[in-house]
Amino acid sequence: LEAMITGGDSYTATQLYVGQIRRLQAADDYLEAEAFGARGVSALVAEGEVANATNIALKVVESMATRKAAIDEKAYARLIGMVEAYGVTGCPAPPAQVRTQKLAMLRAACKLAASSAPLQATYARELAADGQLAAAARVFASADAPAEYAMLLKRWAAEGYAGESDLFTARAVLHLLATGRAEQAETLYEALGAPDATPLEHFLGHVLELLRLTRSYRVGSEGGRLAFDALIRSYSKALTRDQNVMKLAQAAGARLFRWEPPQTPMQSMMKNMMKMFEDPQAP
Repeated sequence: LEAMITGGDSYTATQLYVGQIRRLQAADDYLEAEAFGARGVSALVAEGEVANATNIALKVVESMATRKAAIDEKAYARLIGMVEAYGVTGCPAPPAQVRTQKLAMLRAACKLAASSAPLQATYARELAADGQLAAAARVFASADAPAEYAMLLKRWAAEGYAGESDLFTARAVLHLLATGRAEQAETLYEALGAPDATPLEHFLGHVLELLRLTRSYRVGSEGGRLAFDALIRSYSKALTRDQNVMKLAQAAGARLFRWEPPQTPMQSMMKNMMKMFEDPQAP
């Protein structure tokens, strides 16, 4: 098959690769099917046949998904090996075409291995290199690479949104807090230079400091809840510049400090009525 590829008949070779992968899968030899496919990816990319290479790479990812492969070191090595194949020296395909196909392969790999922070970081870097900054930011949020995430946010803000850089910072930091990744949020905030030039950035600094105080037990849970309530009230004007920022702040408060938004009189009445009807014997 490799001889067919170098001889210029990559289309037929690709079909034969796909057929052999299916035969190996039918024989319940998924690991060999995946190893065979990965070799095909490397051979095709080396000859500039990146679209056909991606076709094979997606078959390998599909095989791993079918057998519910654990994303361990071996699985990661298989996936990252196929990603790295696109960077082979001397690939005759146009760089833009190579990047497009590499991104397609990475998108599928990251969907399979959503828990692999290194793979997510690789995908985010490629998206950023392709100029897809919004998509890169979303992926960096799951990549455990706060320093690179900070650099991307600075670049994104500088490319037309310099006056709203604090919103970029707030969305990123609060999203990490709201999804239970407080340590990453703190690292990201520090990597951004611990900004404090605007009210929104002041709010972030106060929330992170409050989090440190509650974790060190210098502030109790009730004190943390009350302090967060005071913060969100005091900085409501800054937070409501962007409704997504306010929603993220509320979600972070609920998760970290057991904070609840104020209720209307009707909501309070309904809550009290529900309590009246609760089964006192229920656990």
